[in-house]
Amino acid sequence: TSNRVGTNSCKGQLLQSPEVHFSQFWNTHNIYSELDGGVFDVFMRDNTLSPIGRALWIWNRFLGNEMVAATSSEHIRCFASRKAGQQITLFLLNKDTSSRTASVAFQHLPEGFTRGEQWVFRGSGPLDRNPIWARAGATDVTKSQIIVQLDPVSVTVVLLTPEQNPEDKAARASSLAGPSPREIMSLDFDWRFHRGDI
Repeated sequence: TSNRVGTNSCKGQLLQSPEVHFSQFWNTHNIYSELDGGVFDVFMRDNTLSPIGRALWIWNRFLGNEMVAATSSEHIRCFASRKAGQQITLFLLNKDTSSRTASVAFQHLPEGFTRGEQWVFRGSGPLDRNPIWARAGATDVTKSQIIVQLDPVSVTVVLLTPEQNPEDKAARASSLAGPSPREIMSLDFDWRFHRGDI
């Protein structure tokens, strides 16, 4: 699978473990490589995010205060986090080179979480060095379940928040589009692991 999906999978596995208290990606630029934006680089030479940097940015931007237990399949890795009463975030990683449909069921989903925003990090294949991060639209929660179409070799983020007024929702959607090319990235994670219900 691609490095962007692999990075998300590794970060999710680390954060999901109650024994892990700290996780850090050390390198920003590999000065010994001729490759711009290689697998050990968070930034390109012009200081825009590399695919690895974008993968880490996704975790930083969407991670809640605690990880929530989630199950995965052979081709789809699923991670979940929450900020109690404020947001529930799913990270769905399709490691397959074919598109997949994921059906996600929530246990004890709080009232008000009826819709979500979907974002996807995808490329033309596992070796694409210029994947895109884009809003993929809204998703509805029906009977505590969502159905999500996953692009091949992609990372899909589904952010569920309680119903809010349209202005707040538009402002939030704009902030999730991504940093400007020169925005400094903070990758501080603060979370707890929660094995119970959402």
